[in-house]
Amino acid sequence: MIAEKGYLGTSGPFGIGANTGIYYIKPDDQVQRDALVLARQPIAFGLSDPAWGYRVYDQSYANLEAMAAMGL
Repeated sequence: MIAEKGYLGTSGPFGIGANTGIYYIKPDDQVQRDALVLARQPIAFGLSDPAWGYRVYDQSYANLEAMAAMGL
């Protein structure tokens, strides 16, 4: 079991958003997506799950697109 102290995906073994950054990676930009996901591997000491990283980036992109559609 992994318990996270923040919102899902903001801490723990993948720890993408433990800062104020925003990740807007287009789903069809495989080179950039791979680079970002693979860059997290050493930081997480082998405990990160690359599949989860891709899901987090995809959801971040979808959420930001939805916010833009609402005029935010």
